[in-house]
Amino acid sequence: MKDTTSILNINRKDEYYNKIAFISLLSYAQEPSYVSDLFGGVGGFMAETKLKFPGVPAEIFEMDPLCLEVLKAKDIPDCSIIPGNCLELFHAKPDSGVIADFNLMTLKRAQVEFHDFLYSMFRSRIKWLILTDSAGAKLHINYPIYGCSSPKLFDYITRWNAWLRPFGYHIQKWQRPHFRSVLFLITSKEDDNVSSW
Repeated sequence: MKDTTSILNINRKDEYYNKIAFISLLSYAQEPSYVSDLFGGVGGFMAETKLKFPGVPAEIFEMDPLCLEVLKAKDIPDCSIIPGNCLELFHAKPDSGVIADFNLMTLKRAQVEFHDFLYSMFRSRIKWLILTDSAGAKLHINYPIYGCSSPKLFDYITRWNAWLRPFGYHIQKWQRPHFRSVLFLITSKEDDNVSSW
């Protein structure tokens, strides 16, 4: 998978498990003032979010022309579709929820390539972030790169939390829908109970 791989090219079984994991994490999210889906795909995550928070205004960013056609046909209520690169166009709003279903996000990429982008979100005091991390597929090989003492997922999540703590955020809940990815619910709530559902 590449950074630019379209949702239309993702294995349907993986897509289904990702959706179940997302719905589980969303059940713990507090109502935001606004919701932004940074990599909207065909709107699956946003559709679930609007079911939980029907009156909350929202926006979806997407670059793939075919996905944009599907999104426009779905006509998700109170949701703007923004064609283009979220990394250039997105500005976080205070007290908002953000969905970031990255294709290739890892702790190392968060610390280096996406540091400023994520920092701007946290500085804006978003309420929550649901983020997809893809380090799991090679964690058994790459765990030393992340400063982990073992290839255990909990060690990796502990390293993520160490990085998030200075921003005032932490991983509140997590889900591992399949071996390739983990979804995190990142919040500013002070809560040391890190758990999966």
